[in-house]
Amino acid sequence: MKNINLCKIEGCNKSVHAKGLCKSHYNHYDRSGEVAGVYKIILKDVIYIGYTYSGMLTRMSNHKSNILGDKSTYTSEELLKYFNMICEEEGIAREEAFDKYFDYAVLESSPRWHKVDENFNTIPYKGKAEQKELTFGANISTDSEMQRWNELGKEYWEGREAYWINYYKRLDIENRTNICMNVK
Repeated sequence: MKNINLCKIEGCNKSVHAKGLCKSHYNHYDRSGEVAGVYKIILKDVIYIGYTYSGMLTRMSNHKSNILGDKSTYTSEELLKYFNMICEEEGIAREEAFDKYFDYAVLESSPRWHKVDENFNTIPYKGKAEQKELTFGANISTDSEMQRWNELGKEYWEGREAYWINYYKRLDIENRTNICMNVK
């Protein structure tokens, strides 16, 4: 498990500044709002790969409340069953098991709202004003161009999630393990 005093971004070994992030990653988060991306949940000796377009910290909070509340709204049923098995086998409370075995790492991320074209190339904003306007207005926008950017962004992260699932499934085959819980 990754040290809780280190940044949650995979490969970053800097000390935590705020919200589980080092100063530079936190500043990136703070400037750009919630972070979209692909993450890896680590639960004892298995992993689960997921993506979010609605914000990494929000998604982790949803996973925590769903696992502790034994609900599968945002959390896969396989992951929830495995967590319940850990609690039963070790005879420990849900909160204790969560604190002891649950961790996550960000595999890749970017600011939540990137404008992208049909080939997933990033389209630069015209300036800070446009970026702020589009970032904060994106959730409530009825603009068809903005809605299309949102769809392309979601498509992009779904594709990146599939890449990482395949990557860990290949490692499972090579190492003759069954660590990756994703069924996709």
